[in-house]
Amino acid sequence: MATTIDLQSELVIFQLLEDDLKAAEAAEKIHLDEVLTSTGPRTEPVHSVVDSPSDGKIALSLVTADAQIARDQAYAESLQSQEASLAVSRQYAQRLAAAEQKFRIDNEFAKRLQDREDTDGCDADR
Repeated sequence: MATTIDLQSELVIFQLLEDDLKAAEAAEKIHLDEVLTSTGPRTEPVHSVVDSPSDGKIALSLVTADAQIARDQAYAESLQSQEASLAVSRQYAQRLAAAEQKFRIDNEFAKRLQDREDTDGCDADR
């Protein structure tokens, strides 16, 4: 449980860092566009900037993916643990139901046996 919370916290931190990185890249692009438009003549077309991911963005996406995988793994282990617990509980309930059924059968047998002995005892007294 604590591992899942830690992984979720890390994922939130990585997402915030990624948002900051995107904002910084957007600011750089705006600044670059302003520089290119203000320094060049107005008649020349502004060349588009090739949008290649930076090393930091690639590393951040890899770390985020790793954190997501770890979180998914922790969740899968939690589900597996719950399934095992349910199976054990189901087996216990089945054993308990079988024991109750056996008790009812034994009780019914004892009643019938007692009734037969009472009937046989009454016949012997006559």
